[in-house]
Amino acid sequence: MRKVLIKVIFIFSFILAGQLVFKVFIVPNIILKKIKVESEVSLTDGEIRTIAGIESGQYYYNIFPEEIKARLEKYPEVRKASVEKIFPDKLQLYLYAREAIAVSVLKINEKSVPVAIDSEGIIFNSGKDLKNWDLPVITGVRFQSLELGAQLPEALRPLLEDLKKLRENDLALFNLLSEIRVERRGERGYDLVLFLSSYPVQARIGNKLDGHVLTNIIMVFDVLKQQKLTDRIGEVDFRTKEIIYRLREEV
Repeated sequence: MRKVLIKVIFIFSFILAGQLVFKVFIVPNIILKKIKVESEVSLTDGEIRTIAGIESGQYYYNIFPEEIKARLEKYPEVRKASVEKIFPDKLQLYLYAREAIAVSVLKINEKSVPVAIDSEGIIFNSGKDLKNWDLPVITGVRFQSLELGAQLPEALRPLLEDLKKLRENDLALFNLLSEIRVERRGERGYDLVLFLSSYPVQARIGNKLDGHVLTNIIMVFDVLKQQKLTDRIGEVDFRTKEIIYRLREEV
């Protein structure tokens, strides 16, 4: 029994010594060799590595996924990032892109610049190419910051959520929205003025936008069109139970 116990102690000591040597002398010197990138964002692998702060020849032991994740998620077009270390020398990156729900136009250096906005109110893209995006244009909004990554006021977040739900539930109605003008009402409230494609009349509603509201607007606009009144009526107010018609001179 004594000899067996000595052998067991010797084996365990040998294993522990091997693990100690491996962790102290081998693991810290393992070089990161493989970086696999899966991305929805329109960036090259090299650009993603630069944003992530990953350098060639970096030690695997010195890779910290949470820090890389934080750097990637600071990039305006990245909605979410996932970073995973796979032993012994691999790093896996997943990048999920923001999806535009609307566009707006900002004044930058006296020039009008289209910007893309997602359902969280983040401005994540800009440029002339956005003019070709078939999305509603939000106007009447003042931005506290003009930089990519800036966010719309908290009060407008429900509008963006409504737009997201509308596109998911009824794409045909969503595609009818041409412009949404935000008009302030009181200190925190606002009304929405909607411009629909194929109808030369604007609709004024409260701050709630959904399929039921748009269907009601279209029914009224169709009646005006059939009666050839769209040349005279400039706005229809749907904020109360009694619909109010305003002539073009009054709008």
